[in-house]
Amino acid sequence: MHYYHNSSCRKMGKKKIKYWFIFLVSTMLLLPCISTDGSSLPKPLAYLSHVYVTLDSTTYSSICNSDFLKDNFANSITKTVTVDSTSSWTGTYVWGENTYIEFFDIGEDENKGYSGIAFGVESENGIDSLYQRLADLGITNAGTFLRYRQVEDTAIPWFNMLGFSNEDTTVAFIVNTWAMEYKYEYMKHKYPDTNPDSLDITRRCYNQKEYRSELLLKDIIEIELALDEPDHNKLLEELKNYGYQIEQNGKLTIGNGPDIKIILRAKFENKSGICRIKFSLTDKEYEQQTVQFSDKSKLILNADRTAEWHFDI
Repeated sequence: MHYYHNSSCRKMGKKKIKYWFIFLVSTMLLLPCISTDGSSLPKPLAYLSHVYVTLDSTTYSSICNSDFLKDNFANSITKTVTVDSTSSWTGTYVWGENTYIEFFDIGEDENKGYSGIAFGVESENGIDSLYQRLADLGITNAGTFLRYRQVEDTAIPWFNMLGFSNEDTTVAFIVNTWAMEYKYEYMKHKYPDTNPDSLDITRRCYNQKEYRSELLLKDIIEIELALDEPDHNKLLEELKNYGYQIEQNGKLTIGNGPDIKIILRAKFENKSGICRIKFSLTDKEYEQQTVQFSDKSKLILNADRTAEWHFDI
C-alpha cells in the first residue's frame, strides 16, 4: 500500500506525488477518527509491514524482468491495486514471510528518493489504541481512516490506517510513514477456502498466499535511509511515536523496533530516501554473489545468510 494515485506508475511526476501526499493526508485528518476506549487499551507493537522504493525506468524494468529474482530470491509479482473505488497504482511486489517491498517506476529523470515505510499492528483495535495514546501525549497531527480494497464491483474493508500530516507545508518531504491493521473481513475474502477460525490479522497471514519459503528471502530486518535534515527530524519523531528505541552511533541515528532496525544517515550525492535494505534468508543453499540490476541497484548475498539490496538515487 502506498499513497500514489496513478494507473500506470510510469513517468510519475514529482508534483503529482507531492500533491497526492498532501491531498491524502489532509483528507485523512478531516475524517472522523476511530472511536477508542481510552489509554487503558494495550500498547500495540508497530512491526515493519513493508516499504516502497521508487526507481528509474531502467532499474525498474531490470528488476521486473530478473530471472534470478523470480527463480532464486523471492516471489515477485507485478500487479495493479484499486482502492476506495477511485484510486489505483501499479507496482512490482517482492514477498517475504512477514514483510515485503513495493517497487514503483518514477521515470528516468525524476527519481528523488521518494520512499515509504508501513508499520503493521497485529492486535485487534491496535490502531485505536495507538491513536489514543498519541492523543494522550498531545500529538495533534495524527489521523486514522479505514481503507477499502476494490475487488471487481465490491469494496472490501482492507485495513485501518494511522498516519501523520506534514505540519511544515513549505518542505517537500520524500519519506512517508503510516501504520496499518488488517481487517478480518479482508482475510476471509483473500482465503475463501480456509477455515475462518484459522485466520488472523497478522502480517504473516496476509503474506502467506504470496510467500515462497523454498526461495531465499525470509524477511526485511534492517532499513537504511539517507535524508536531509527536515526528513531526518520528521522520520525520527515518527519512529518515537511508534515506540521505537532511539540510539546514536556516531553520525548514524538508529531506531530499534520489534524485529527491525531503521538507520538514518545524512543525504549525500547519489543516495536519497531508502538506500539499503537488509534481509534474513531461509535455509536454501546459495552462492555468495552480487546481482547487478543496473548501475543504480545491486543485491548482495552475504556469507552469513543475509542479503543487502543497495540503491543509488
